[in-house]
Amino acid sequence: MAIKPFISSHENPIKAKKEALFFIASPLHLICAEAIVSTLRTETTCRLFYLKPDLESIIKHKNWSSVDYLPWPRHFPLPGLFGRYRRIIENAKTVENKCKEATDISLYMPVIDSEAYNYNICISRQILHGRDPDVNLIPDGLLNIKRHSQGKTREYSKYFRKLRKIFTPWLDYYIYKGDRTGADASIVKKIYTLPNTPHEYDTNKAHEISFPKEQQNTLLSNTNKALIIGQPLTSYNILTKDNLNYLTEALNNFLIGNDITETDYKAHPRDKINELYTPNYNKISPDEPLETYLIKNPYKIIISIYSTALFLSRILSSTNSRCVSFGIDLVDLTSNEEKTELINLFKKNKIEIIFSGKKAD
Repeated sequence: MAIKPFISSHENPIKAKKEALFFIASPLHLICAEAIVSTLRTETTCRLFYLKPDLESIIKHKNWSSVDYLPWPRHFPLPGLFGRYRRIIENAKTVENKCKEATDISLYMPVIDSEAYNYNICISRQILHGRDPDVNLIPDGLLNIKRHSQGKTREYSKYFRKLRKIFTPWLDYYIYKGDRTGADASIVKKIYTLPNTPHEYDTNKAHEISFPKEQQNTLLSNTNKALIIGQPLTSYNILTKDNLNYLTEALNNFLIGNDITETDYKAHPRDKINELYTPNYNKISPDEPLETYLIKNPYKIIISIYSTALFLSRILSSTNSRCVSFGIDLVDLTSNEEKTELINLFKKNKIEIIFSGKKAD
């Protein structure tokens, strides 16, 4: 397969042209990117590239010099033979055409592991005539709480991605060692972390993001609202019907005891029977992702049993909000070790643990 050579257009730039390129695949990535952009110098051209089509509806185009959709090659290959490979080439050309006049490039991405992100390093090198761009990692939720070693097998397997150079000499996969995110790579200059969230990264690289809380500090003093984040429980055989009834009543009493006067209930997409719901709760179906909804809407207490949404709630809500895991002692997880590890992780991330109080049968 013959591929047209990759050529950068600027030879003798008259003045410096700084470009910050953000690559995102989730609402959390977008929120983090918007917060980071607000701290960059005004002379920096900030471009957003999103990898999943459902993000389009929540992107504020006015915040960016340009916004482009780069379909994730693995999930959205082009039709026909070598569709994934041709998608990578097409995406590379899109990025190159947007920033071919740049004299300085900074990349912002959640990881450098995936080919959807990694190849942008070699694209930037071509534009910069062999110089490395600065790579900065943006938060990816739970992935960043602890380190994730690649392991030798995973590390060496990535050399197969370099075989694409046979057909496309300029398309080179950046190989690195250490943490799967790329946190240990020398090319990574900054690792952005979420507020008040523990991590195990190099403190010289780590930079905590500051989020605007959109009126939360003033509103929280006047709210007695709670949010319950539902989960499929009995349908997944992790909670008996008797324990569900007990837990539903116990949760309602807990809210009354904490002076909650209004409770919103957000059902899980796979929970068809709205477990933990009672008629005095308000069912909500926000027309935006939970991440952005939590930033805009303050709650005194946010409750679930063991949903990972509790971690996002703790990260994105005001520090004055209580995030509570309620009744985890009654659910049957894969093992007691898994439950203990999850409880410890909740505690580490300042999520309250409240047991049901039910005595063993």
